[in-house]
Amino acid sequence: MPLITIENLDKSYPNKDLFENAGVSFFRGEKVGLIGANGSGKTTLFKMILGEETPDSGTINLRKGARVGYLPQEPVFKKHKTVIEIMHEAVAYIIELREQVEAAAAALAGLEGAKLESAMETYDRLNHRFELLGGYSFESRIRSILAGVGIGEELYDEPVTSLSGGQLSRLGLAQVLAGGADMLLLDEPTNHLDLLAIEWLEKYLRSYPGAAIIISHDRYLLEKTVVKIIELDRRQIRTWKGSYSQYLENKAVFELQNRREEEKMREKIASEQDFVDRNRNDVGMSKVARGRAGRLEQLKDQYAEQFRGTPADNRKLDFRFAPVKHHSHKILNIQDLAKSFDNINLFEGFSLEIIKEQRLAITGPNGTGKTTLLKMILDKLKPTAGIIERGASLTFGYMDQHGSELVADNQVIDEILRIKPEFLPADARNILGAFLFSGDDVFKKVSELSGGERSRLMLCRLVVTSPDVLILDEPTNHLDISSKEALENALLEYDGTIIAVSHDRYFIDKIATELLVMGTGELGGKQMGRLELIDADKQLYTRWQTLILERTAAKDAPAKKQNGPDKPAHTPKRQAPPEIKRFNKYRMEQIEEFIMDTEQRIVDIQAKFGDETVYKNHEKLAALQAELAEQKTELDLLYQAYEWKMG
Repeated sequence: MPLITIENLDKSYPNKDLFENAGVSFFRGEKVGLIGANGSGKTTLFKMILGEETPDSGTINLRKGARVGYLPQEPVFKKHKTVIEIMHEAVAYIIELREQVEAAAAALAGLEGAKLESAMETYDRLNHRFELLGGYSFESRIRSILAGVGIGEELYDEPVTSLSGGQLSRLGLAQVLAGGADMLLLDEPTNHLDLLAIEWLEKYLRSYPGAAIIISHDRYLLEKTVVKIIELDRRQIRTWKGSYSQYLENKAVFELQNRREEEKMREKIASEQDFVDRNRNDVGMSKVARGRAGRLEQLKDQYAEQFRGTPADNRKLDFRFAPVKHHSHKILNIQDLAKSFDNINLFEGFSLEIIKEQRLAITGPNGTGKTTLLKMILDKLKPTAGIIERGASLTFGYMDQHGSELVADNQVIDEILRIKPEFLPADARNILGAFLFSGDDVFKKVSELSGGERSRLMLCRLVVTSPDVLILDEPTNHLDISSKEALENALLEYDGTIIAVSHDRYFIDKIATELLVMGTGELGGKQMGRLELIDADKQLYTRWQTLILERTAAKDAPAKKQNGPDKPAHTPKRQAPPEIKRFNKYRMEQIEEFIMDTEQRIVDIQAKFGDETVYKNHEKLAALQAELAEQKTELDLLYQAYEWKMG
C-alpha cells in the first residue's frame, strides 16, 4: 500500500499552470528524487502533500498514521530555543515516553503480589514501545546526526539566534532526520553542506528505514541515493525507475521516440489540412472534405493532448562566453601565501602557478578559507604573508555565492546597463532573454528575485563583461539541472582561465583540469591548514576519492600500522580530550562498531528489568540500574571520540 497517492491533480496560479490531471504514488522505504526546472512546482507539491496548499482538483491521500517530516529551504525556529532543545523537539514523543518508562520503573520499588504484577505489565508495555522507537539510543543518535551535518558540540547550548544562515539550514536538516518520520520531504537538503557532510547524508539516507522524496539539483546525491526519479515536466508528473544516470539514458530514448512521433503527427495534420484546403470548395469532393475536416480537428486535439506544453515551458539556458581579449600565458603566481583570522591559521606556505586556459576547482569543508583565497586573488583581502602576482592587463569577472555585487533596489535590466552603459535598453533585454528573463521579468527588483534568478543574472553580467579570468564562488548554487548543464558547456568552450570554488562534485568532475582540496586530511577528514593539489586527466573529484580509499587501505595494512601513521601536513597533531584518549588507537570504523555494541548492551540490560528475579530483588535492581548508567556514560564518550575523529 502506498504511503502517498496522488490522483488527477490540477493546480494553477494566475500566471502559471503547474499540474494538469497528474498522478503518482510513493511507497514505504523508497528514496525518490524529485526534479524539474525551477518554477515547475516541486515545492508546491510538497506543500500540497503537507496540506499547506490545496489542489484545484484531484486527491492527495496520505496513509493513516504515517508521520511526515519536512525540510524547507529556509527552516524557521523559535528564537528562544537552543540547538539541543530544537533537536529534542524532534523526538518529543520519545522523551515523553522515556519519562513514563522511568516513572513506571520507579513505581516497582516496594510493591508485592498483584500490585507488583500489574505495575510490571505497565512497565513492560511502555518499555517495549520505547525500545521499538529507539529510545535507548536517541540521545546518541542526535549527537551523531549533528556531527554528520557539521554542527559541533560547542553549539549545543547556543540559542538559534546566534547561528549563521548556513548553520540554521544544517540544524533544520538534523532536526528532520532525528524525527524518524515514515516519509521525509527534503527540499534541497545539501544547501550549505560541505563535501564531508554531503557524503555523510548520502550514507544516512541509504540506510534510513523510512521513505524520502528529495528535491535536489545535486546529481551525484541523486545517483547515490534514489531508486526512482519523479520529474515534473509540462504540467505532468513522470516516473522513471532507476538511478539518475539510468533516468538520463531512458529519457534520451523517450525524447527521441517522442520527437519522431510528433513529427509523424505534424506530417499527418499537414496532409489532412492540405486535402481539406484543396477540396472544401470542390462540389464533388466537399462532403468528403467536411468529413476529413472533422478528422483534422480530432488530430489537432490529439496532438495538443499528447505533446502538451508550449515553447515557453521548455525554454532552457543557452549561452557562450566571448573569446578572451588578452593572451598572457601566466595568469597568477602565488608564492608562500598565508592567511589567518583571530589566531586561526587558514593556510600558510601556499604556492601555486595558474596559466591560461587552466580550470582550477577548489573544494573542502566549510570554514577552511576557500572564499578567502578567491578574495585575495581579486585583491579584496590582503594576505597575512606571501604574494600574489597577476598577469598584466587581465580582466577578472567575479560571481560570488551571495550576489553581493548586485544592487538590491535595482531592476534586473539596470544591473546590465550599470556595467554596460553603452547598451540600449533593447540590447539589455535581448541578452537577458538568453538567461530566461522575458517580458516584465526584466523590471523585477533584484531583492525580489529567487535564488535561481539571481544566479542567472550574475551569469548574464559575466557574459556581458567578457572577462579574461572567471572567479566563481559556488556558481551552481540555486541553478536547476538543465541550467547547470548549460553553464558547464559554456565553461568547457570558454578559452580563458577559470578558478571556481564548488561543492558540486558532478560540476568538478566535468570542468576541472586541476583540483585544490583545502582543509582536508589525507584520509578525507577535516584538517585545517592542509592543502592538496589533485592533477589527473579527467574526473578530478572521483580521482581524489579514489586516492582517499587507496590511502585508507594502505594505512590499515599491517605493514603500514607498524610504521605508524603519517604526520599531518601544515598543522600539529590534535590532542584528544583526556576522557577519550583511550580511544585514540582505534579507527573510526572500529569506534562505530563499539557504539553499536554498547547500544545493544543497553537494550539487553533494559530487558533484564522485566526479569522477576531482578525487579523483586532491590540489590539486583540497583546494580542493574548502575550498570545501565555506566553503559550510557560509555556510549556518550564513544560518540565524543567519534566526533573528535571526524575533525
